[in-house]
This record gives sequence, structure tokens and C-alpha cells, in this order.
Amino acid sequence: MDNPKRVFDLAYRQILSFPDLPMFAYKSAGQWQMVSSRDFLEEVCAISKGLIALDVKPGDKVGLVAESRYEWHVVDFAIQQIGAVTVAVYPNITDADYQFIFNDAEIRLCIASDKTLYQRICNLVDSIYSLKYVFAINKFAESRHWKELADLGRAVSNSQLDDLRDAVQAHDLATLIYTSGTTGKPKGVMLTHLNLLS
Repeated sequence: MDNPKRVFDLAYRQILSFPDLPMFAYKSAGQWQMVSSRDFLEEVCAISKGLIALDVKPGDKVGLVAESRYEWHVVDFAIQQIGAVTVAVYPNITDADYQFIFNDAEIRLCIASDKTLYQRICNLVDSIYSLKYVFAINKFAESRHWKELADLGRAVSNSQLDDLRDAVQAHDLATLIYTSGTTGKPKGVMLTHLNLLS
């Protein structure tokens, strides 16, 4: 792993190069929580398997509507390592922009961070033609919690995940980032793994 070719290779390289160094730190209830590379990748793989269980395939678009937080990275790596594409969407845009972006990208599944964002996306489901599933990172009543993906993925084998990960190439699309659309409709900027690593 001397020369990572995909974004998610960086986490696997971290285990080999710095196995005892925490990969992430975040605050929870006023206390810093450290996350090792191994624990991070364990979460990533569990979410990847859940996406596979819901029939998310290479090239499919998965929406991620969240502020900067630890879980964002887990979801992003989980999407990318099965060959799907992360569509990172600003949490502070209009409902009309959400509707346009989700339909333009043909997002099949979305993970939103909090109750407000989750409800906004759910209220648009009837006008987003490709969207089948919406999950929330924060836990609250009447939502599908993102950890449910880990439960759904228990029947997915490691070899199935490994095959998908091995098939991802450096020139494959990793993420779509939509412009703010201040001079017209938002436009999706296509970035490959190689784009991001370079």
C-alpha cells in the first residue's frame, strides 16, 4: 500500500503504517473520543455491507447531507469502497435544490445528519423519482437510523465486499459535488479517486 490509488486506500494504509495512531478524534458529551484506524474501518465495512444488502451497486449515487462530523467520513468511505458514488449535498440549500440535485444525480439512498434534514428529504420523496431509502445519523423517533445498515449487512460476506472493493479503479467516479447554483441550476462536478488523491 505504498501508493494508494483510491481514496479509501488511505485508511488501509494507515493501519499498515501507523497501527497505534488514532485516525479520528471527535467530541461527544464534552469528552474527546479517539477512533483507531481499525475501528474506523470496521464501521466503514459494516455500513458498506448494509448498502450492498439494499442493492446499492457500483456507479449508483448515494446522497450524504450532513455537516462536517466523524460519521460523514464513515459513510463516505463506505459508499466509495463498493464502487458507488458519494453525492455530498450542502445541508443549507433550498428544497427546490434538493429536489433538482437528487433527481439529476438519480440518488437511490440518502443519509442525512439530523431530524430537520431527515424530515426535509422525506417530505420530498414523492418528487424524487429514484430515491428509495432515507436514513438519519442522529437518533430520534420515526426515523431509520444509519446503524440499521450494519444490521442489514450481517448476511453479506467479506468476500463479496472484497470483490467490490478490488474492482474499484483510480479513474472511477468517487464523488459528485454540486455547485451552489447561484447563476442557474446546480451543476455536478465529477471527481474520480485519482482527482481527489492528486
